[in-house]
Amino acid sequence: MIAETTAWPCREHAEWQRLADQPLTPFPPSPRWRLECVANAVGCILNGIIRPDMADYLRRLQDQRARLNLMATLLWLREQPVDGSTLARRVAARPLALRQGREIQVVDGRLRIALFDQRDGAHWELPVPAELR
Repeated sequence: MIAETTAWPCREHAEWQRLADQPLTPFPPSPRWRLECVANAVGCILNGIIRPDMADYLRRLQDQRARLNLMATLLWLREQPVDGSTLARRVAARPLALRQGREIQVVDGRLRIALFDQRDGAHWELPVPAELR
């Protein structure tokens, strides 16, 4: 039963969500009233407790990947000549490898992404140096 709970991120649907950078939705819980729970009630209770934590942990991992992509985009911008076009246009012209994943917004001279885990805020931002704006 614990394997069912902890292995759902390896299933095809979860893999598709990760590749599409969509928030992972946990696998539906097993019925509480299973024969195994009669013999091991504590195990069933602990199994029910771990399920939400796994989803939150995996969403934080997805957010970390998006942060790394945002930092890579900023590094890419530093390597590009400032040609007079807007920052938003240059961000939109980044290579395909950097465009995969979450949308990067340009807000007041900052690069911003939305977060799945919103305990510390709904967005994560990096300031763009003035010479790159």
